[in-house]
Amino acid sequence: WPRVFHEGAYLPLNAVGPSAEHLCAFARQTDETTLVIVAPRWFSRLAPEPGDMPLGAAVWGETAIHIPMLAAGARGTNVLTGETVEAAQMNGLSVLPAEALLASFPLALVLF
Repeated sequence: WPRVFHEGAYLPLNAVGPSAEHLCAFARQTDETTLVIVAPRWFSRLAPEPGDMPLGAAVWGETAIHIPMLAAGARGTNVLTGETVEAAQMNGLSVLPAEALLASFPLALVLF
């Protein structure tokens, strides 16, 4: 997606919820493409056991990425895992749940 990175807008995204401080996220957006990038930080504090990866609902719970440019119900594909991720409503915000973004791999690159 060279055009998305060369010409697209850079949009910093905020995490919300109990583990928000453990996520970094941003989007790159053109008229036809939105790419959302999410990475955990300080995840050794979140891992259930030493050496475990911070994956799924047990780790992320109600934590999510606020995505004001997408409506609830928008579906994207995590190009690193092939999993579909759907935007949801949480406290009046359109969000991508961290438990879905980081269900099976500790990094997400979601194409909408």
